Amino acid sequence: MAPRNKHAKLQKRITDVCKANINFAILMGMSNVTLVKKLKDDGIWTTEEINKACKILQIPISEIPSYFF
Repeated sequence: MAPRNKHAKLQKRITDVCKANINFAILMGMSNVTLVKKLKDDGIWTTEEINKACKILQIPISEIPSYFF
């Protein structure tokens, strides 16, 4: 069985709120390439990025672990 994408829930939220990765990347101030790498777990989310993403996507602090870890 293939490993589950640990950022699948985050990807769904991005699509629901921003409609496309590029829109979210722009709001985050990062390139789409950087965002895709982070979603594929090839990059590390900084605390600042997590906090900014939560504000944009309206993710409660209590739910951060289920989206980012």
